[in-house]
Amino acid sequence: PLEAILSENAVFHFPGVAPREGRRAVVALLKVLFYKYPRLEFQPGRVIANENTAAAEWTNRGETSKGVAYENAGVTVIELRDGQVVYVSDTFKSTDFPA
Repeated sequence: PLEAILSENAVFHFPGVAPREGRRAVVALLKVLFYKYPRLEFQPGRVIANENTAAAEWTNRGETSKGVAYENAGVTVIELRDGQVVYVSDTFKSTDFPA
């Protein structure tokens, strides 16, 4: 499960919402996002990484729960500590999200 890979003190920055702090808050936001965008296909681009942190460019496309087509591009930064995610930050090229 998702909870298993998140640190108890994980922090998630996502465009358009206040940062979420703590495993429960991060999981709650991710559940909302997975509901709103039930079908998204990601294509990875460049990846830069060191021992604890990675940044990856990506593009995605899919549709919202209302059937509206959606696509975007961005960068995700992830930091790991002791095998768990402690920090995630998403940056999008477009923040015009369908209603």
